[in-house]
Amino acid sequence: MAFRNALPPREQALAELAMCDPADLSKVQKLRVIHSRCAQAGVLTGASVSSASATAHAASAAGDGASDVAKLHQLFDAAVANGMPQLVCHYVDEVCGHDDFSSPDGVEAYLQDGEMVAEWAASSLRSAEQALDQAAALRTQGAADEVDRAGAVFEALRDVLVALGADPAAGGDGAEAADGSSAHSATDGSPGFQRRLQLAHDDAARRMQHAAALSWALREGLIAGAAASQDRYGGTGSWASEVTVRRAAAAAAGAADLPADADGGGLFLDDLLAGVGVHAPPYPFKSATEAAERVFRHGSAAPAALVAKQSLFLYYLLDAGLPPDGAPARFARHVRLHPRLFVETRCAALLDDRERAESLELACALLLGASHPGLPLRFVATLAARGKPADALAVARARRSDVAAGFKGLGFNPDSSSTRDGGTGGGARGGDEPAGDASTDHLAQMVIDATVEAELGVAVRLECGLATEAFICARDAVGAAPHASRRAVADKLVARLASHAAARGALESVLDLPFDGELEPALMSWLDSDAGTAAGAAEHLGVVYYLTRGRTTEAAARAAALAGGARALPADALAALAAAVRSMPESMQRLHLVGAAEARDEAGGGKRSLARGLVVQPATPTDFAKTPAGAILPSEKSPSAGGVLRAMGGALAAGEPASEGGHVPLFAAPLAASAAAANTLGDAGLDSTDAPPGPSARAANETVIGRTAITATGGGGGDSWTALDLRDTHGDEEDEAMDVDAGNADDVGEEEDAGDGDDA
Repeated sequence: MAFRNALPPREQALAELAMCDPADLSKVQKLRVIHSRCAQAGVLTGASVSSASATAHAASAAGDGASDVAKLHQLFDAAVANGMPQLVCHYVDEVCGHDDFSSPDGVEAYLQDGEMVAEWAASSLRSAEQALDQAAALRTQGAADEVDRAGAVFEALRDVLVALGADPAAGGDGAEAADGSSAHSATDGSPGFQRRLQLAHDDAARRMQHAAALSWALREGLIAGAAASQDRYGGTGSWASEVTVRRAAAAAAGAADLPADADGGGLFLDDLLAGVGVHAPPYPFKSATEAAERVFRHGSAAPAALVAKQSLFLYYLLDAGLPPDGAPARFARHVRLHPRLFVETRCAALLDDRERAESLELACALLLGASHPGLPLRFVATLAARGKPADALAVARARRSDVAAGFKGLGFNPDSSSTRDGGTGGGARGGDEPAGDASTDHLAQMVIDATVEAELGVAVRLECGLATEAFICARDAVGAAPHASRRAVADKLVARLASHAAARGALESVLDLPFDGELEPALMSWLDSDAGTAAGAAEHLGVVYYLTRGRTTEAAARAAALAGGARALPADALAALAAAVRSMPESMQRLHLVGAAEARDEAGGGKRSLARGLVVQPATPTDFAKTPAGAILPSEKSPSAGGVLRAMGGALAAGEPASEGGHVPLFAAPLAASAAAANTLGDAGLDSTDAPPGPSARAANETVIGRTAITATGGGGGDSWTALDLRDTHGDEEDEAMDVDAGNADDVGEEEDAGDGDDA
């Protein structure tokens, strides 16, 4: 207390105002005492422009109530003008925000209402805007102090309005606010009051940035006509022409073989202009003061837009040719811009500067040291489009070492399944459902963004000649994607990989890579649509793909489906296929090929379309031509020699006509390639965690579950993994036990038991 009494009267009054209980200001008697002390000490003199109007209002008011409200407004003005805006925020929190404060006195009741604070905020906002506009019109260094005072008011009002209920994240565009303000004119606790709070907050946020940039520009002397404001182009006309040339060059580079979603073929400048609001300001600007006016005064007040405005103003300073360590760096410090954002904006300006080669080299060096997971993908895509794939790959690796990180960040468990046997998996939330309450649209956009990131990672690696690494990245990304999106992701990544390889005549080498899971049907889909039409993609490569994997029957089926049949194959491919068919057992050479592709596709989707047995039928020349022997070796085999092996009748799955029958086995992909197929092994009585059993084990298991399988599949359908014995059924009893004819499953089991009893 002794220290406070030793202060000059003005400082002592300010100290008492700062330490007073906000609740005291809502009591008329205490309010008048505090106001009188501050007035006598000169605290209220020139506090702000709104103080004069408040004083005049208080003097001319007929009643004491209006005078007391004006006194509190004057104290708020004095607190803001003297660096104590928290006094108003505390008043809102501790008085207006509590229902405990009530008074039978009408004046005190209004003093405790948030509407009273909102009225002060609106009046102060208008006064500060007038002061800022007057200082901006002067455009002299002496006006910078007045701009700073207005900026302090805007900053305080922004915080007060947030305390009253405005949402910073809900900031809108100035043009939209002007159109909709007249429709929200209610004043007493209605939605119109909340709307007015939001509009006032948005205006304060925009004007605060405007005041900060204008104050800095005035102190730097960057005003129209000053030597410091001269740009390196010699005028806005030449500058605008250069921007037009840059846009044309960026559009041409955007047509390169890169994901369109990662690089839209525009300038970084265009992204910044689009980010400031609905109506982009014209670029370039004549001076820094004009830039502050056009960029910050209007546009959106959303958090992202406010950041884009600061970046656009900084971009203008860098593009004008000012040394980065000079005025641009001082502006970044003045507005407290994050160092990462400063480097990113500088790199954006360098990459847009296409007329100087040294700008590209400097951007590569800066990005490599400034990469982080939040770095926009546009930087990686632009480096690749500018002919710097190695630098783009280095930046991509520094940004994220894992290409599939975008999918992993969604919260999916790629090894889980949301349903099994009609029930839900993973507790209350399915295995494919992400953690949290993200909306469906937002989640879909996240999947799209992760797909773009993965495709760009594959494309950049391909440009660097790292085909194997690109394939590994594609495989990892597909494995990390949610099950519902895996095929779509695989189609994009495999198409990019195959197209790149075909364009360089290396597609046949790429086919040696281990395409499994969703990658194989994606590759087959690309070959079906592009093989024979795309440069470097021969029509017979699908046959080569199966031959290299020892899948002769599928290779023969694909060869038979060619426009000219197997004879349309190149000589070396035809010879390899013929040799493979000759090495097959005679029974396998006579398997009917119809349904091979369907069986593969259905198994890839989780449907195990395998026949429970085979039947020999007489062979006509037409039927025989649809077997491996007839399609590949017609001159060596006779249709009447052994007939044709067909799948026995039976439904593929519940609900399908039994007349369609099962498909010939061994066309489906390996069990491990499909999570859905692996999850259904338990239905057949097998442990899904074990390796697929051999023919003997499957046949033994069939004798136990035969009756159940027959009932489930409707007779002879193919809904469980069974053994296939193509030998003579008149052999010994052990061979008869291996027969998998579903209709005789029970009899087989009984005969085997009888045989065992005789041996004993």
